Amino acid sequence: MKRVSITLACAALMFAVQPALAGDDVSSELAEMRAQMQGLQQKVEAQEEQLDHQGQLLEQAQGAVKTQQSDGSESGLSPFLDYINVGGHIAASYNYNFNQPSKRGEGGEDMNSGENGFFLPWHRDDNQFSLGQAWFSLSKDGNKESPAFFGFDILYGETASFLGQGISDEDSRRSDSNDETSDLYIHQAYVGYFCDCFGPETTLKLGKWSTLVGAEVAQAPANFNVTRGTVYSFLQPVDHMGALGTVNLGMAEVSAAVMNSGGSSNSAPDNNKDMSYLGSVKVGGDKLNVRGSFIYGAEFDSDSNDRAGLADVTAWFNPTDNLSMWVNYNYLYQENTSLYINGVANAVRLAVTDKVGVAVRGEYIREHVSDSAGSLINAGGSGGDQELYSLTGTLDYALTDHLIARAEGRFDWIDDPGDQGDGFFANHDGTADNQTVGLIEVIYTY
Repeated sequence: MKRVSITLACAALMFAVQPALAGDDVSSELAEMRAQMQGLQQKVEAQEEQLDHQGQLLEQAQGAVKTQQSDGSESGLSPFLDYINVGGHIAASYNYNFNQPSKRGEGGEDMNSGENGFFLPWHRDDNQFSLGQAWFSLSKDGNKESPAFFGFDILYGETASFLGQGISDEDSRRSDSNDETSDLYIHQAYVGYFCDCFGPETTLKLGKWSTLVGAEVAQAPANFNVTRGTVYSFLQPVDHMGALGTVNLGMAEVSAAVMNSGGSSNSAPDNNKDMSYLGSVKVGGDKLNVRGSFIYGAEFDSDSNDRAGLADVTAWFNPTDNLSMWVNYNYLYQENTSLYINGVANAVRLAVTDKVGVAVRGEYIREHVSDSAGSLINAGGSGGDQELYSLTGTLDYALTDHLIARAEGRFDWIDDPGDQGDGFFANHDGTADNQTVGLIEVIYTY
């Protein structure tokens, strides 16, 4: 632009002095110079237009290169990673049973393995440090633009050794080498599809997925308390292997599933050829919601004629940002037997400050069975009704945004009028109808 300005200034100067020049020759020369200056001006303007155009092309090329570098379009990997959710946590703990139980080995030596028993299956070992969960989660959500999705959760630690192999399974690395950290468990592994098949938002899952029953879950950070409750441990499944369909209708959600087993002890292969079925309806929003579910199928043995049913009702209430509570009721029965169980659990958590929270959980289970062989509570009674009470208090403190420490005290008590229930180990090699346990847990989430 500076060159154009200089050219115009020179031309203006020549026109200004033209009247002072005399003669036809001078006028002719000035006209010729004026024509040359106009031609030169046109060439300069054309060159500048060409340079401006080339500059715009260069900027477009640079932008395309930056976009290609940022989204990884060369391989297609980075756009895929933008849709992936990665998370997990590590939970380590210590627990102490004030009954001072001990489980004797064949050689008479004291052992710490599992003496807290079935009442604390996720924290079995007294006076021990434990890696409860080393959890890794990978998933992709489904939507109209990208309907295919998946989920995958794998974990190591004491939870994995219990869910994967069970307390007494000799194939567990825990039993072979006393190393609970070497056992692994796949909690979820499914593929899914999002569509408007049966409603505006329908999701279809095939594989292994977390159950819809209950208030508590397998993931440690998602619960109010360190331990899982007795209603959760005795009556509810953890996950299922099968097909699940869910239709989201806004304030209501309807789900139906067919699966190998309604319980968690047999995912694939199942212990019978009979399928189990699940139906669930959830209504409400974030402040208040209620879910009702029912599972039906052959669960307790290979005889598909002895089917079992589990009815579950779970209500969540969040009246304020710092107060949350839930109530969970279960009814379990087995056909062709006298076994039926009622269980109810209630928990509330108050966030005292941004860092400090307090939670309390109370539970009650009543089991009716005509003989001890079918007892789920397994209190050693000879039949009749058995009652189980549990009270848990937990204090949690957020050390950082990702690191939480929790301290807990828990009391369990069995009332078995039929045969003085002895469901708890106590006094090294004795039994008792109650136990008190203290726990400390630290969880890092990522």
